[in-house]
Amino acid sequence: MKKISVKMAVIAIVLIIACFIYKIAFGNTLTVSRPNPGFETQGQWADPPASLITDFDTEGIVKIEKIRTKGQQLDLRFKALSPGDTTAMFTMEGESDLFLTCSLSVDRFLTITVDGLFFAGEECILYAAGIFLLVTCFLFLQYFLSLKGGDLYSYLAIFSVGMALFTGAGAIGIIFSIIHYLIDPYGYGIYSAITALSRTASSCMFYMTIPMLIFAIAMIVSNIELLRHERLRFANILGIIIPVSMILGEALLVFLDGMFFMGSFEEYRVRAIIIEVLTTIYVYFECMLAGSVICGIRSVKHKVPFDRDYIIILGCKFRADGSLTPLLQGRCDRAISFWKEQKKTTGKDAILMPSGGQGPDESMPEAEAMARYLLSQGVPESSIVREQESKNTYQNMEFSKKLIDAKNPRAKVAYATTNYHVFRSGLWASLAGLNAEGLGGVTKWWFWPNAFMRECVGLMANRVRQEAILLVLTIIICSRSLWRLRIRIISRFYDRNIRRNRGNR
Repeated sequence: MKKISVKMAVIAIVLIIACFIYKIAFGNTLTVSRPNPGFETQGQWADPPASLITDFDTEGIVKIEKIRTKGQQLDLRFKALSPGDTTAMFTMEGESDLFLTCSLSVDRFLTITVDGLFFAGEECILYAAGIFLLVTCFLFLQYFLSLKGGDLYSYLAIFSVGMALFTGAGAIGIIFSIIHYLIDPYGYGIYSAITALSRTASSCMFYMTIPMLIFAIAMIVSNIELLRHERLRFANILGIIIPVSMILGEALLVFLDGMFFMGSFEEYRVRAIIIEVLTTIYVYFECMLAGSVICGIRSVKHKVPFDRDYIIILGCKFRADGSLTPLLQGRCDRAISFWKEQKKTTGKDAILMPSGGQGPDESMPEAEAMARYLLSQGVPESSIVREQESKNTYQNMEFSKKLIDAKNPRAKVAYATTNYHVFRSGLWASLAGLNAEGLGGVTKWWFWPNAFMRECVGLMANRVRQEAILLVLTIIICSRSLWRLRIRIISRFYDRNIRRNRGNR
């Protein structure tokens, strides 16, 4: 992930330098489009005709260098001469009515801004932003696809998918802005593109409404089923609170965004910033949740190579008579199936390692109950090694690793568990220092939504500082209202410099 950060920084620096070079080469000229007042169509750049009378309220700031007509459109190319503000008024010879005006501003870098909406070199910024977002999306996606073995089961995998989706959505938004800009460059300027980009989060939230609603309902049903089959736990209650909050939050944001507002401009700006900040956070969370879903599915679909030395079977509660529950039996059956298929395919015999200690209400260790089932299914005793001390998934991995390292420190390991539990188990294996790949046994569908949400919440909880920094940066970049505030601050800075330059002349 550090390599991705370095590459992003390098790309950003290169693009900034490219924009700076572009600004030096073309930044002191700007083409403005206005309705054609009646000039004959030329199609080529030419000197302004004598019939075009131009009056500047402040001379020496800009001049008209060339004009071009395209049917009903008149293009005027302005060239900056010195910093300052001026208003250009155009009339045709013999006409008394004013037919065209535009306000022009030139900063200390000789960059022309027209009507406070367009400025020289803006197209370079659009292209640079599009390239940066596309390359960033590609880097995160490439990183995710390059993950192998135990690296598949990491929060960085979720993060890389989530960021690929988030930056990809931004890239799509700016690509549409670029297309619109190319079609109508003078009616759709840089600030229109910024507005469209800032609306990407709102657009994503709108298009994701139905999928997220379906997921939220599935998660509520999932946790109700879990409460029916398991004891009352905070995780299951939280699994109901979160989807309800998702539904209410999206409904509130859609309502606020579409509500007619009657208030002062400052109140409107505060309201807009709040909506944009909340929307960005909401969509960011949606992308990370989608990342959890993709990583969970990929971890189950992953094909473990037939070269394993050990297959750990993660334990869970069994029946009072010593027989296995369908959940635990599914894990054992998945391990046996892989064990047999590997032996048939490659001839390599693996050791099955049931892992689980004895709970206070259990008649024997979970490992022993699983071992008895393995024996009943034709697995020889010589192929079974019991780990009978662990109390949770982390200890399953930690204690099993100790037994494996004592025999073969370089052993290739797989673990068998329920499909929804594969990704989380891989996380615990990584924390225990065990490089293992997961085998998922089939289980009920209603376990899945809860598992996805747990991984997403786990990502946020384990990376609080990083996620907070990324959210702040994302909000600053994506908020249209904050962009306007920054533009206002920059404009005041330029105004001070313009007044200072005028005073020195």
